[in-house]
Amino acid sequence: MQVATPTIDHSIVKTLYPLSLVADHLIDNLLDHIDTNTPTAGSTILKESSVSDERIHYLVEGVIELRISFGNRIDIDCSDSRCTNSLESLLKQGGSIKARNGCVVACVNSDDVDKLISQSQEVETVSINDFNSRALEEELIDDSIQNDWSETFLHSILAENIPASKIMQLFHQLEDIEVQSGELIIKENTQGDYFYIIKQGIAQVATDYRGPYKGEKFYLYPGNYFGDEALVADTVRNASVIMEESGVLGRLDIESFNELVKTSLVKMLPIDDVNTAPKNQRCLLDVRSQAEFRHGHEEGANNYPISYIRKHLDTFDRSSHYVIAAKYGRRSELAAYLIRQAGYEVFLLD
Repeated sequence: MQVATPTIDHSIVKTLYPLSLVADHLIDNLLDHIDTNTPTAGSTILKESSVSDERIHYLVEGVIELRISFGNRIDIDCSDSRCTNSLESLLKQGGSIKARNGCVVACVNSDDVDKLISQSQEVETVSINDFNSRALEEELIDDSIQNDWSETFLHSILAENIPASKIMQLFHQLEDIEVQSGELIIKENTQGDYFYIIKQGIAQVATDYRGPYKGEKFYLYPGNYFGDEALVADTVRNASVIMEESGVLGRLDIESFNELVKTSLVKMLPIDDVNTAPKNQRCLLDVRSQAEFRHGHEEGANNYPISYIRKHLDTFDRSSHYVIAAKYGRRSELAAYLIRQAGYEVFLLD
């Protein structure tokens, strides 16, 4: 008899790790990426040699057989506490997993999960911290300021981390677009596609009330930039940007941004080179959420989630070499980007 595939809903997702770390408002998005299947009884679902970092499997109904060896076989029901974790975690000691009657397995791409967890950690995708917009709001925005956008940008923390040769390429590759007052440049919850520098005009950033700026509005002026973090994290934007007055924007596509900007700030370092730094100057960071960190982490690692990094950059030690394991994907890259923008030595561990 064929088993009816159940619908995976919010309540099931909230029992599975790390899917439970996805914020409530993003679960519908997660559900769109989850596939379910009913493997034939006796068929192999997973074996040690087939485990990869690309897909995550969960038992959501029925029973599986964990076959560690020919003489060591264990039946595990979906109600077993071990099934709150992925089936891959059951194979740490080797072996294989076979289906029993009535077995239903859910599968999801780990990259999609990481992306949604990143968004759940209040990843703000507009670089507001570098704008110093409150100070600018108190000044008269006259013609001299409008004409000095390049000088303002060159004094930004971002530009200070980009080699002069790449700055010249960046300026050369900027595509100028004329924009009108009231025009929507970036829409919240859309995928990042361009990096922008304001050449003329003023823009307003309307932040998400669920993000770190709680719906606050900011103003951007000539020389300010935005849209970079969405490209680094490869995630949707958490804020909208609307032109307050007409002007000109210079924009850079994602391929050029990665080549000229991202590679200048997000740097890989072989482990042998990391070990050359004195131990008291090395600081290993785990940039996942606290829940993920408690679930398991590298020995000696410090838990600095993205939200913590944003709020405490001024407390970092400039004599330290910060090291982030690249295996945490987009969050690793974004953390490295943010930390180096603030003027600290940081590398992704290759």
